[in-house]
Amino acid sequence: MSRAHGSPPTRDPRVAFFDRQAPTWDRTGPDPDATMRRLRELDGRLGLKAGLDLLEVGCGTGQITGWLASTVRPGRVVAVDFSEGMLAQARARGVDAEFVLLDICGDEPFEGSFDRVLCFHSFPHFRDQAGALRRMARHLKPGGQLLVLHLAGSSQLNAFHQSVGGAVGHDHLPPAARWPALLRPVGLEVREAVDRADLFLLKAEAGARGGTMSGGAFFAWKGGGCDRSVSACQMSQPESARWPSCWAWAWIRTAINALRPGRTLRSLAARRRPMST
Repeated sequence: MSRAHGSPPTRDPRVAFFDRQAPTWDRTGPDPDATMRRLRELDGRLGLKAGLDLLEVGCGTGQITGWLASTVRPGRVVAVDFSEGMLAQARARGVDAEFVLLDICGDEPFEGSFDRVLCFHSFPHFRDQAGALRRMARHLKPGGQLLVLHLAGSSQLNAFHQSVGGAVGHDHLPPAARWPALLRPVGLEVREAVDRADLFLLKAEAGARGGTMSGGAFFAWKGGGCDRSVSACQMSQPESARWPSCWAWAWIRTAINALRPGRTLRSLAARRRPMST
């Protein structure tokens, strides 16, 4: 099934770039078999399960759309892309999904809400990333999650796009540390952020009051010469010594989030002082 929504951005050179690449993408782009092996390894971390409704933004040639549809069935999958050439390849697969021509950076959201919105190998190519996040957030059900997934880290991916040049030469994936600020204005809260050489995984949830990471969220950081993904409140003593105290950090976040007109950090500190040990 397919339909069009709005019109592709004629001034975005990426559309023509991906239209040209579409007929040979599955042969010259990322190896589809290797991609599926990695996704199956990550299956448990993605939180996809039967019955979920899923929006795939930037589906390309539909390499993973069939897998998504089988994973969430009887839930539905709507797969969108701004390249008609890519969508033509995706439709030819005969996948049980609805394919929609849509520019997430320009077109207004269509009707429908989803349990998951997935950007797989697509987010760097959004010319207006803040606008794309606003539109995707509108499609999330309360408690739904946004997933941004790449099988490489932000540094590796950004260097690759720069080396390719042309229409995608300046396309970048923000590193994990920047995502709380990007998501705060659209009402999403980071639940997990991993940014290492072979994986970028961002999970953010709708319905939270703020966009800052909660005490249970995961932080991706570099320590001891290797990439790690750990909970800020579950570090070992040597690891935590490299960071501000977990509880002090949590208190600062709580204080900032709790500020209201007429309150100050000093007044909040006075209220909390009897609880200190």
